[in-house]
Amino acid sequence: MNLQTKVRLPEPLRVRLSYGNQLLSMGSCFSEHIGNHLRHLGHHISVNPYGIAYNPVSIAMGLERLLEQRPYEASELFAWGGLYHSRGHHGSFSSASPERSLELINEAYGAATAHLGALRYLLITWGTAWIYSEQATGEVVSNCHKRPERDFERRLWTVEELVACVRPVLTRLLEQNPELQIITTISPIRHLRDGAHGNQLSKATLLLMDEALRASLGHERYVYYPAYELLMDELRDYRFYAEDMAHPSLQTQRYIAEGFAAWLMDTPTTQLAEHVRRLKAQVAHRPLHSDHPDWQLQQEQLAMLVDSFRLQHPEVLWD
Repeated sequence: MNLQTKVRLPEPLRVRLSYGNQLLSMGSCFSEHIGNHLRHLGHHISVNPYGIAYNPVSIAMGLERLLEQRPYEASELFAWGGLYHSRGHHGSFSSASPERSLELINEAYGAATAHLGALRYLLITWGTAWIYSEQATGEVVSNCHKRPERDFERRLWTVEELVACVRPVLTRLLEQNPELQIITTISPIRHLRDGAHGNQLSKATLLLMDEALRASLGHERYVYYPAYELLMDELRDYRFYAEDMAHPSLQTQRYIAEGFAAWLMDTPTTQLAEHVRRLKAQVAHRPLHSDHPDWQLQQEQLAMLVDSFRLQHPEVLWD
């Protein structure tokens, strides 16, 4: 008896992920779940250099700015609610000091641009097709920073509008880096402020946009990974959601992230990643009695083991 609808994964990539490859993950908070999982396994990945971004237009604008190699300036910040913000960044980059906010923004920006030329995998998670624009200027914003609703126009963009905005920057990235592989997902997080129907309209728009981009840019270098379908169809139960009934639970995040990593990595990398995971679990373990003589000896032995591993595998990022 089969009690699940198993979602078929795409064929493995022609060239799969190995240690030492550079990755960039951008998009909704689901992109952080996947990106942080790969980082924990020791991969070189920049995760959301602008913070969480939900809509495709803001993601495209962020990628375009990375290609421009143009750090941010103080004139691009604005003050609101006792903090300085950027329209293109998440609130985690905001600060009471404009100097500190700018420092945080350009630190993440510099880290993302440093390896852009060697980028092998770009992971994008589209979150919503509902987009906010400044009423005064028409500028699309990534985050409203709790400003009044009247300051913005909010509407559901069409498939054609989204494709026209996103395709040029992805085309440019692929042309500049012949080895780049783009992997996209749709966030399974439900945006319920518009009701269940409004959320489905948004997700359907994103799915159609993504399929149009894949047809235009080529199936070889643009692959869709069905994270949305894994939660909607394969798991399909409220026990796999967090208490808000909109976000996936920690168990679900791990299930999808582990499956994605296994699909993305080649066999030797998968084997090495399991060794990294076990070693990091040992390092993270905290005993009930840390002053026990045996624990002190174990820690010394573990430190030697970690040092030996790092010498043998310098390609593995160890933080």
